[in-house]
Amino acid sequence: MGWLLNWNYARVARSVGVSPDRKRGDDLRKFLIERARLDLTWPCTFLTVGMIISWGWVVDTGVNLAAPLVILFLAGFALAGPVSVLTTLLVDLYPMKPGRVSSTFNLTRATFSAVGTAVVQPMI
Repeated sequence: MGWLLNWNYARVARSVGVSPDRKRGDDLRKFLIERARLDLTWPCTFLTVGMIISWGWVVDTGVNLAAPLVILFLAGFALAGPVSVLTTLLVDLYPMKPGRVSSTFNLTRATFSAVGTAVVQPMI
């Protein structure tokens, strides 16, 4: 996902007339860093939704165990994309405190996961 983030960043920077500078860094006031980073979130999200629908269909039809496992494996890769994009965006927005930003994002993500699990658990 990293090379896609770099490619999209360079593409958006060129479209607004800013040349990416790896040594000195870029002036983020000249273009929207959010657009450069969040453009890649949607394809991963749609791929994840497709994988979840595929997994449900495969489990419902009762095919061999390998099919749901492969689909879950691919869904895991698709789910890692938005997390990588959002972490990169947060580090871009707060470059002086990347460790704090990353750990706060992970803590928030884990908290929402725990709440979601607690809500769904009684339904199972």
